[in-house]
Amino acid sequence: MEKIPEQKLNSNEVHLSDINNVTEKRSAQNEAIRSLFEVEPQVFFILAGSMKYSELKGRHESGSFSTVDQNSKKATGTALPAAGKDRVLAALELHDAFPNVDLITTSRTRNQDVPTYAAVMKGELLQRGVPDERIILEEESVSTITEYKEAVKLWNEKQWTNIVFVSSNFHLPRARALLNHLEDFADNEEELASLTKFANSIRKGILTIQFLGSAEILSIRDERYKKLFAEVDASEGMQRRIEFEQKGVEQIASGTYDKRNLSKRIWENEV
Repeated sequence: MEKIPEQKLNSNEVHLSDINNVTEKRSAQNEAIRSLFEVEPQVFFILAGSMKYSELKGRHESGSFSTVDQNSKKATGTALPAAGKDRVLAALELHDAFPNVDLITTSRTRNQDVPTYAAVMKGELLQRGVPDERIILEEESVSTITEYKEAVKLWNEKQWTNIVFVSSNFHLPRARALLNHLEDFADNEEELASLTKFANSIRKGILTIQFLGSAEILSIRDERYKKLFAEVDASEGMQRRIEFEQKGVEQIASGTYDKRNLSKRIWENEV
């Protein structure tokens, strides 16, 4: 039998040690991600951000923090940064920590000539190794409110008891405030009945809802994200976005959002 040279043996030992260290570190990180949840998650809804067309790659892809979205332009006259890629990266980390939990990618654009946000996000998740059977496409919604309405339809079918909504941190306060008044956004009696059933399940503790920001997830995986997110939040474009989001929260609190009379709350002690 050929004797393994001492130098090569030592090199392999070091290599195996490095692999073990990486494995242990990732295991600890996954445990830290799992500790973010109040109860075991059953499904992750990845709320849509922005996307852009890459000339280099010849396809649409999730947007960076400098990529603007058209919903903000419709609301304010100015397109504001909306991110998107951070949510996909966060979804990848969640899948690593919870490989048996479904990821739901959401939304479409109002332009039928471009792919849906949901399809673009799904493609990016598949490319990075998430199995197709773990991804559910929701391609009907066009806004945060309609994302919730589609989530309610899926909940009626699946009867989950714990739902997690994942988005960029700047979006979370308005996203939670909108869900709190979900019943007020019903467009007809049938829809109101469905939304009320969903809301009552939360009120009674049958259904648990949790919101989680991409910054919390990604910062656990790599501390360098903390600096990145701090720099992004301080940028001029993101400051405008944060102001827009805060204004939306204030409008919800005053009951003037989207020309709706906001009177129903899921969580009475919140906006």
